[in-house]
Amino acid sequence: MALTQQNELQHSWPNCTLDRQLLAPVRLFIVTFLVDMRWREFQFVCESIEVKRSSFEYHVDVLRRERILQTRRERGRRMWVRLSSDGSRRLVDHLEATQAIVTQAREILAASVNQAQVGPPRALHDTPIERSVLTPEAVVHLVDRYESGAAIEAIAKEAGYSYRRTRTSLIEAGVKLRPPRIQVPPCPPGFVNLYQNGASIRVVSTRYGVSYNQARNMLLHAGVTLRPPGQPSKQRRRR
Repeated sequence: MALTQQNELQHSWPNCTLDRQLLAPVRLFIVTFLVDMRWREFQFVCESIEVKRSSFEYHVDVLRRERILQTRRERGRRMWVRLSSDGSRRLVDHLEATQAIVTQAREILAASVNQAQVGPPRALHDTPIERSVLTPEAVVHLVDRYESGAAIEAIAKEAGYSYRRTRTSLIEAGVKLRPPRIQVPPCPPGFVNLYQNGASIRVVSTRYGVSYNQARNMLLHAGVTLRPPGQPSKQRRRR
């Protein structure tokens, strides 16, 4: 790769800072599992993300010292943990930085493959779409697509812009960006069965220490057909 092309890629790399404490997969799993900021039982979280208790205790202690997590202990040995407000902010920043880096790396890789197929790098220095000035009509189109619910990555791909440029254009247009979507955690053992045996979503959410909306999303993500509000399950009606 020519030196000038290397310089261009270096200048186009997103100015993002990953959170060092969330680079460890176990810590990221813990924090995303607690994303609704509700108190959850220590043992329940440990079993849900399927890690050894000794490892779980170590990572929770690190996150607690960093003020990403909060912990409390009831009388006896029962312990609870939740995501702090500062931890929630750091998680969002970390996910946005990760998304920007992954998207930019994908674009650089695709550009490198195309250049290898077409000809020498010196013939492909210019990228007219990226170097051209966005017209007001183009910016309005980006804003309309984003406010209609489209993701930044999808908008950038449609318009032929980089993720970074699309995101920057939206911010400069005064658009308030949505927080990144976070994956729905898997249902813990017995979660689906409890609902299918007649318990309401409210009962299930209380039993497992999650919010009503998260319990509902977890059931839908698991492929469960939800009952209309107030309607008992078929098993309960047969009784």
